[in-house]
Amino acid sequence: DWTQEVAPKHYISDGSIDHWATLEETLEGNGDDCDGLSAPPYNALIMKGFPSNQIYYGLIRNKYNGSHHMVTFWFDKSDDPYVIDSVGTASNGLKRMSDVKDWQPLRIFSEERDYLITPIPSH
Repeated sequence: DWTQEVAPKHYISDGSIDHWATLEETLEGNGDDCDGLSAPPYNALIMKGFPSNQIYYGLIRNKYNGSHHMVTFWFDKSDDPYVIDSVGTASNGLKRMSDVKDWQPLRIFSEERDYLITPIPSH
């Protein structure tokens, strides 16, 4: 809730060329777009002692209009992570990815791991 309250004051669009900002760049520039604004919660969870194999950045895609968005994922003990959406584009509050119906994950990554998500065709 706090990140979604603060993010509008620090949202700065990248314009036509998307740049995935680091935490340092986001802090130095006093803001960024969704990728830079996902860095503070990601780093805060790691600094608070959450296991690094549970916290990831998530690149998600809107199923209907194809737009992309960056969030933070917390895989607590499930294959259905919590979505921490700093700017509230895909989700308000803390929800499971399965509850964010219009969006699907494309890539999940951290400083140590990187996964591309390939949808399994339904039969």
